Amino acid sequence: MLFWGRERKIAAITAALAEDKNLVVTGKYGIGKTTLVKETAKINGERWRFLFADFSKTPAKVCNNLLTELRPKRASRGGAGYEYYKGSRSLIVELASKDNRHR
Repeated sequence: MLFWGRERKIAAITAALAEDKNLVVTGKYGIGKTTLVKETAKINGERWRFLFADFSKTPAKVCNNLLTELRPKRASRGGAGYEYYKGSRSLIVELASKDNRHR
């Protein structure tokens, strides 16, 4: 997939991250928000950790999706390879704390 014409926006996002600012990318459906953020993450992945979460899902599903990005999936008591919600929260924090990249 080609990605072009958004260099200024990527630079603005990168500059804000360098200043330790939190970002929220908003806009209408289908205008390329996800693609913009994923391209920024691809360019800056060695410098910062990027995690993508779909908050339209249940808290347990969000935690499991984040755990999938942080470490390989493993079988658990849930039967389908899912962690329980409370255990997932603390495990996410523990795994993230071991990552040396800027948060």
